[in-house]
Amino acid sequence: MIITYHGGGFVKIQHGDLAVAWNPNGLNQIKIGGKAPFVINGPGEYEVSNIFIRGFETTGPNETLNTVYVLSLDGLRLAHWGVLGEAKIPEVVSSGIGEVDVLFVPLDLPAGGASLTPVAAYKLALTFQPKIIVPLSESDTLIRQFLKEAGAEEVKPIDKFVFKKKDVAEKEGEVIVLSAI
Repeated sequence: MIITYHGGGFVKIQHGDLAVAWNPNGLNQIKIGGKAPFVINGPGEYEVSNIFIRGFETTGPNETLNTVYVLSLDGLRLAHWGVLGEAKIPEVVSSGIGEVDVLFVPLDLPAGGASLTPVAAYKLALTFQPKIIVPLSESDTLIRQFLKEAGAEEVKPIDKFVFKKKDVAEKEGEVIVLSAI
């Protein structure tokens, strides 16, 4: 599996011939496939190309709708919390999400500015008990604050995160920073 960061909250996941675009163009959605992608845009349960996706409704900034997505692919569970309006997830959502292997943590609103402070974002991320945490921001300041809170100041950005399930199995809250491409 290969994960690349494309700015804002947009990450791309490649697994073999399959491509998943998560939060493209700052939208709270998932696109699966290439020429005629399957678009997921809101809460619900979906299955496409042996990928299982659950979207959980939460509140975004200014009482807007936000969807926290969990994607199950090749024995891994990846979650992206979109743009949260507050530093908490309703219990019904967190229990539905369950165990997370890779958690994407956007630190910017689509139009700029922090949705949660890096400190609050890191503390909330830990409640998911993820094996890998990927903070998403193009702001060096926000990333440095997040890394400081995580005690991971030595972590350097990488262009892409390439891994298999066995590579993350024994991890506990390891922070990976991706450079925007």
